Amino acid sequence: MSKNIEKEDLSITTIILIAFVSIMILSAFIIGAIIFRNWLAYADKSFSDTISRFDNDVYNVVEFYIENHFHQIEETDILDNHLEMLTKDTDSMAIVIDRNSGKLIGNSVNMDNYLIFQDGRKKEVRINDMGYPALTEAYKSYLDTNVTSYKLSNIQTMLYINISEYRTEYFDWLIFTVMPDTQFTAAVKEGIISTINFSVITLTVTVVAYLFLAKKLLKPASHLLEITKKFGDGDFSQRAVVVRNDEIGMIAKSFNKMADTINELFENLEEKVADRTLELKVANDLVNNNRNQLRLILDSTAEGIFGLDVVANCTFCNASGLELLGYNHEDELIGMNMHYQIHHSRKDTSPLDITECRIVKAIKDGAHFYADDEVFWRKDGTSFDVEYHVLPQLQGDEIIGAVVSFKDITESKKAQKQIEYLSSHDPVTGLYNRRIFDNQLKSIDVEKNLPISIIYGDVNGLKLINDIYGHEKGDELLIKTAKVLKNACRDSDIIARVGGDEFVILLPNTKAKEAKQITQRIKDDFSAEDIGGIRGSISLASDTKITLGQDIQIILKNAEAEMYKIKSIERKSINSKLFDDVMSSLYEKSQREELHSSNVAGICGKIAINMGLPETEVKRVKTAGFYHDIGKIVLDKEVLNKTSKLNAQEKEKVELHSLIGYRILNLFEETVDIADIVLSHHEKWNGKGYPKGLRGEEIPLFARIISVAEAYDSMTNKLGGKGISHEEALERIKALSGIDYDPIVVENFLHVF
Repeated sequence: MSKNIEKEDLSITTIILIAFVSIMILSAFIIGAIIFRNWLAYADKSFSDTISRFDNDVYNVVEFYIENHFHQIEETDILDNHLEMLTKDTDSMAIVIDRNSGKLIGNSVNMDNYLIFQDGRKKEVRINDMGYPALTEAYKSYLDTNVTSYKLSNIQTMLYINISEYRTEYFDWLIFTVMPDTQFTAAVKEGIISTINFSVITLTVTVVAYLFLAKKLLKPASHLLEITKKFGDGDFSQRAVVVRNDEIGMIAKSFNKMADTINELFENLEEKVADRTLELKVANDLVNNNRNQLRLILDSTAEGIFGLDVVANCTFCNASGLELLGYNHEDELIGMNMHYQIHHSRKDTSPLDITECRIVKAIKDGAHFYADDEVFWRKDGTSFDVEYHVLPQLQGDEIIGAVVSFKDITESKKAQKQIEYLSSHDPVTGLYNRRIFDNQLKSIDVEKNLPISIIYGDVNGLKLINDIYGHEKGDELLIKTAKVLKNACRDSDIIARVGGDEFVILLPNTKAKEAKQITQRIKDDFSAEDIGGIRGSISLASDTKITLGQDIQIILKNAEAEMYKIKSIERKSINSKLFDDVMSSLYEKSQREELHSSNVAGICGKIAINMGLPETEVKRVKTAGFYHDIGKIVLDKEVLNKTSKLNAQEKEKVELHSLIGYRILNLFEETVDIADIVLSHHEKWNGKGYPKGLRGEEIPLFARIISVAEAYDSMTNKLGGKGISHEEALERIKALSGIDYDPIVVENFLHVF
C-alpha cells in the first residue's frame, strides 16, 4: 500500500535558512554560555580577592589607629576618617563595634559614634541604631554561632558581610566589612551584553550573506518550481529555461522533455474526452429526467412510499409519506432505521422488537408482504392505523432492500367499526337493534333462564315532539328513554329498540310479578323526564314464559298486544295530558299568551253569534280561537314577552308558529278539524299574509274571524304595557277592512263592539 505524502508549504530556501539560522543560534548560545561561564569564574575570583583585600585593609587601618593614636582612643573621628578614605568611591562599608555591647567605635558611613544632647549628655550609638537591619542580624547571629561570613538581603541588593575580631588587653572589638554584590555584577552584566551584541551582529551578517547567495544559486530552482506549478494547473505550454548545466539544469531539461510528451498525449486525449463527456452528459440527462419523472410520480401518489436498504434504513420517502408521518423534509428520515422511527410499538404502545418486525422479516425473506392490522407512529408521537405492502428489491439474486407503500386507514377502520356497531345497535340510543334482538331472543330461550319475562313499550308523544321541536329533540326523548330503561334493568337484561318508538326488554330469570314491578318503576322514572315542557310517558305491558314448552314468540306477541291494548284504552287521557302539557308550557313562558287565548276565543264567539252561525260552529271557532297560537310553544320566553319591535330573525321564527300549530293540532283527533283554521289565521284579505299567501274567500271563514279578533286583542291588551284604547283599535281595524281583514267580518265585529 502506498502512503500519502504530507504536503509541505515551505520552500527549500526557507528550510535551509531555518536550519542555518538554528545552527547559528545554537552556536551563538554555546559560545555565549562559555563566555558567560568564564565571566562568572573571573567575577567570582575577582570578588573573593577584593573582599579579602578589603578585609585586610580595614584591619590594618584599625591596627594603625591603635598603634598611633592609642592615647587618643576616645577620639574616634580619626578612625572614622581613615575608614571613610578607605571606602571612598565605593559602595562598601567598614564598621567597628564593641563585641559585648555593640557600641559603635568607628564607621565609614559618616555617622556620629555618640549622640550629644543639649544639656551636654552623651549617648552611645549601638549597631542596631544605625538603620542597617542586615548588620544587626549578622551581629546577633555571630554572637550565637561565631560564623564570620554572611550574605544577607538589604532592600534591592545583597550584602556580603565579613566579621573579624580585634582583641587587646584593653578592648575586644569586632570589625564589620560590608560589600554589595552590585559592585561586581555590573562588570559581569556589561560582559554578557557585549557577548550578546556580538552574537546578534554576527548572526545578522551571516543571514544576509546566506540570503544573497541562496537567491543567486537557487533562482533557477524557483523558476523551475513556478513553471511546474503552472504546468500542473493546466498550462501545458510552459517550459523551463536552462540556465546552467548543473543538477538544476538537468532537471529543467528532463521537465521540458516530459512536458512535450504530456502535451502530445493530451491533445489526442482531449478530443476523446470531449466525445465521451458528451455521451456521458446525454446519458446523465436521460437518467436525471427519468429520476425526476419517477420522483414526480411518487410525489403525486396519495399513498405514502418509502425505500429501505437491507437493514431497514430509509433511502427515500415521497411527499405523501412525509405528510402522513408528520415530517417536513426527507432529510429527517434518510439514513434512519424506519423500524425504530415509525414501527417501534404496537397499537397498545407495547414495544415491538425489531426481530418481530414483519417489514424487516419480509426484506430478509425477499418475499412480498401485506398487512392492515398494525400502526405506524408519527413524528409527534401519535399513531395511525395503517395498511402497507412490502416489495423486496433484487439486484440479480441479491436482496438490496425494499419499497414500502402505505396509507392511513384510521377513518376506514372507524367506519368499519361504526358499520359493525350499527349492524347490531340502534344509532340513536346505542341499544341493540331488531336484528340482534331476534338473535338474543333465540339464545336466551333456554331452560336455565326460566322464567323469562318480556316487557314491550311504546313511547308516547314522540311524533308530537318531532313535529314541534324537530327530530333533534325527538332523539333526545329516545336517549332519555334508553337511560330510564337501563337504570331500571340489570346488566344481564337485554334492551332493544325494535321500532321508531318501540322498545323491548328481555328479562331472564324474572317472574311475572317482578316484571310488573320493573314496569311500574320505568313508568315512574319516565314521568320525571321533560322535553320542551312536555313530560314523558310510555305505555308498557309484559308477559312471562314459565315452562320450556311455551313459545317465546307467543310471549313476545302477547306483551306487544297487551301494550297496544293499554295504549288504545289510555289514548284519550294520554293525548289530553300531552295537549295540556303543551298549553301549560306555553302559558308558563308568557302570562300574556294565556290571557290573549281566552280573549280571542271570547271575541270569536261573539262575532260568530252576530253572523248567525250555528251553535256547533260557534263552539268550533271559539276552540280555534283559543288554540290559534299553540304553535308559539317553540318560541323563547324572551321573544314571547318582547314589547319592542321584533328583529328580522325573531320575526321569521314567530311567523312559523301557525305552521307548527297546524302540525300539533293534526296529531289529535279532538283538534284535527281546527288545524286548517289555525294554519290560516295570519293570511290577509289582500293576499299579503302568511304562510300560503291566500287572499279573499280562499281564507277559511273561521281564520278570517280569528284574524280580526286577534288584532283587536293585541291592540288593546295592556298586559304588555303598550295597549291602545278601544275606540282607537276600532278605527284601525275599520281602516284595514278590505286590506288585511274581511269586510263582512269587520262589519259584524263593529256591530258587536
